[in-house]
Amino acid sequence: HNCGHHEDSGVECTGGNPVRLVGGTSSLNGRVEIQRNGVWGTVCDDNWTPSEAQVVCRELGFTGGTAHSQAYYGPGSGPIWMDDVNCGGSESSLSSCSHNGWESHNCRHSEDAGVECGAPIAGSTYSCEASVFDSTGAQVYYKQHQGDGSSSPFPNPDIVSVDTTAGPARIRFQED
Repeated sequence: HNCGHHEDSGVECTGGNPVRLVGGTSSLNGRVEIQRNGVWGTVCDDNWTPSEAQVVCRELGFTGGTAHSQAYYGPGSGPIWMDDVNCGGSESSLSSCSHNGWESHNCRHSEDAGVECGAPIAGSTYSCEASVFDSTGAQVYYKQHQGDGSSSPFPNPDIVSVDTTAGPARIRFQED
């Protein structure tokens, strides 16, 4: 290739889930972050239990749910959106659980909540749209995809891998 890192491109899935796991070792674990009004923030670990972890994992299409506290996956940044989250365990989303109110908390990022999930839920699906832009802002790739988590979300022979473990996806192209 004849590229420098100033020419790196990226892809971000849109229209997807407002919850993500960041800083973990795989897509199955990490610090819980929630998107509100287009801004990603964290969840405080006060009263963080397996019930809340199970809701997060189910919302992401995974089984299980082990709760981790005290920034186990590293401290986040930005707003702390939720504190004293209380889920019964059957909710379909973390945002439907009771909590102190958006951005109402007594926490620091050293108290960010995390989860460890199990295998993908059989039959669960996701939908993703992605655009890749070059350094001039020109769109060079667009793809819509629906899948079940068992294969790459971008089945394109030019694309070697897509990493979505740390927020916006990082895409690696096959070199000629």
